Amino acid sequence: MSKLFPGGIKNYIMQSDFLKSISVLFSGNLIANAISFASIPIISRIYNQEAFGEYTVIISLSSILVSIVSFGLTSAIMAPKEDKESKELITLLTRGEIFIILSICVVAVIFPSIIRYFNISLNSLYVAFLFAAYTIAQGVFSLLSVYTNKLKLNRVLFWNALINAMAMFVFTIPFGLLGMKSDGLLLAAILSYTIADLQMIMNTHPFVGKVEKGKIRQLLIKYKHFILYQYPSNLINTFTAQYPNQFFSNRYGKANLGGYAMCERILGVPMRLLGVPINTVYFRQASIFNKEGKDLSRFTFKIISILLGVSILPIIILYLYSEPLFTFILGSGWTEVGKIVSILIIPYFLSFCCNCITYCLVVLDKQHLNLILDIIKLFLVGAALLPGFSHSVDFLQILMYYSWALVIIHILHLLTIFYCLKKHFLKFVVLISVYMVVLLSLKVLLV
Repeated sequence: MSKLFPGGIKNYIMQSDFLKSISVLFSGNLIANAISFASIPIISRIYNQEAFGEYTVIISLSSILVSIVSFGLTSAIMAPKEDKESKELITLLTRGEIFIILSICVVAVIFPSIIRYFNISLNSLYVAFLFAAYTIAQGVFSLLSVYTNKLKLNRVLFWNALINAMAMFVFTIPFGLLGMKSDGLLLAAILSYTIADLQMIMNTHPFVGKVEKGKIRQLLIKYKHFILYQYPSNLINTFTAQYPNQFFSNRYGKANLGGYAMCERILGVPMRLLGVPINTVYFRQASIFNKEGKDLSRFTFKIISILLGVSILPIIILYLYSEPLFTFILGSGWTEVGKIVSILIIPYFLSFCCNCITYCLVVLDKQHLNLILDIIKLFLVGAALLPGFSHSVDFLQILMYYSWALVIIHILHLLTIFYCLKKHFLKFVVLISVYMVVLLSLKVLLV
């Protein structure tokens, strides 16, 4: 150990900006996810699968709308050298998002058949209010998170994770005990995002008083490549990620969607715990590496190699024990979740790897490749879900097809990244080939 870390592990971490930032964000996410994970057995016994299904339908629509109204400019906040320009972008986007979201919700109130189309059990006016509040809070949260990361305010991001988790815990349980259903989950999410937003605003002061018309035009021209490539890429990617929620709800019912949503919530723990801090700091460090001409390929390959290596043991455990484990944790009403986990575990870990370095192509100014990859993903997911229109294909079968579509696109995404980085491409081809052979062999032997 002393040979690997001559000055001790603590000194080794403190000497690396990347590891130091990761450690701060990881510690916040560790506590936050411990709170979140501890609340799952309680929440799963207060809210049923239908409530989770309806909640998932609403937040998936919100995610699509946020992607539409951000115009692909969220990641552009990281690009300016001067903070003033980043603030102008945030101000412009925040005002634009709020105006468009409120306008759409007013239209939905005037034409309530739009809301009824999605089979939401709540009052239409109430749904419109909740939807608008959630979408605005989530959209502003995304913008502020990027700006806070740009400022390297790791402590603010640390408290962000804790505030979000604590607020969800504090509000979700009492709302459920009061008899609320999907609206209880939504109100808790709105309050948690709002508190986190206020915390970031107080620490970053991200808004400017007024953005002149000439400056708006200048910003749109300067960052037009984000609008031309990143925007359609984000739209397609978000739609492809969220459409299965709508499809599962319409075709297989809110109860099955609720089981799938709970699976996502549980498998999302590694992403929230490790993936978010790695993604946040990687975006920052990759931007610096690229500007200074450092070896971004070696840095990226090292991260992916470690992530793939450490994922094998948890996958084996979930292959063997997912059904009894999640039935015990969630309760007897959630028996299908264990089966869903065993189907989706491989694509989720590959997605975890992709999400950690997802900004690589943005840093390399290859946004057009993100667009191409997202178009391919759209067709693959569409092809995977197509058999679901047949009444002979059950929910678990369609999840299996969907799982393989995700595996293909995530591997293709990683291959594209390393091809663009030029170095380590062949090494990665060998690595991912060995990884998949090992996992598939284990699945045949253990399942």
